[in-house]
Amino acid sequence: MAGNDESDGTDKGSVIESNTSSGTVGNNDNSADRNTANTSENETRIGQTTRDADSTSLSADQRAAISGLAKDNVYVKQSKWTTFRQLPAGQKGSFFVQHFLLGTVLVVVALVVVISLVVTYLTKPPTPVFTLEAVNMRENSQQISALKDGFVKYDNVKDARLVSFDSSLNVGRNSYTDDSPKIMTQMSAGQINAMISDRKTMATLNKRGLVNKPADVLSASELKHYLDMGVLVDAKGNPATSAKDALCFDLSRSQTWKAKGLPSAALFGFANVRNGKDHPRAFVRYLDFK
Repeated sequence: MAGNDESDGTDKGSVIESNTSSGTVGNNDNSADRNTANTSENETRIGQTTRDADSTSLSADQRAAISGLAKDNVYVKQSKWTTFRQLPAGQKGSFFVQHFLLGTVLVVVALVVVISLVVTYLTKPPTPVFTLEAVNMRENSQQISALKDGFVKYDNVKDARLVSFDSSLNVGRNSYTDDSPKIMTQMSAGQINAMISDRKTMATLNKRGLVNKPADVLSASELKHYLDMGVLVDAKGNPATSAKDALCFDLSRSQTWKAKGLPSAALFGFANVRNGKDHPRAFVRYLDFK
């Protein structure tokens, strides 16, 4: 029995040692496997990182572009005009359009406006100092024009544009061509200083309040002179008996009027004399009444 016990003990010890040894070997094998797996995983990650870096790497042109953008802008602290002059020829066009075109257009427009105003001012005719309208005498326009030329010389007017004689307006002949509103407007503005017309038309103008009496323009001695001559007439064309009744001048008594070949049955009257009385009074003397 004892021999059997020893034999069993030895066998059990061998078994235990064998099991222990086997367990140790098994553990070592598992640890080695894990290390191998971790190493493989790390290598995989490193390879993936390397591939990712390769896939996101920039070309030489791209790196150069980024480097150029990162540099300081040499044009930031200088004027646009200096920048424009320093730019290559190929870039000046677009730079000019972007920074200077609008301002250039505005300057050009302003210059055009200023120049046009200056030209208009320099070429604008002067305001006449004496304007006469021959109403219902369009057919006598040439003689009226000759009458004006003679008066410019007689009155020593330096600029003929300062005197204006017109014969384009009509009154009472045709409702479609009646220029009464225009005459009234010009009279109110002082643009007509005297009128000539036949007796009937002059009576119409007088009824509308468009005729000024000679007493409003001439001196007392002048009124007496022409009244005594029988040149002054009343609203009906009859010789006036007093200065206050006088309305117009009888042009049939004018030597100058008749010399121009104008109709004798016409009257002359003043109208809204605003620019002084010198030229209207000089015109009466120019008519040379006898």
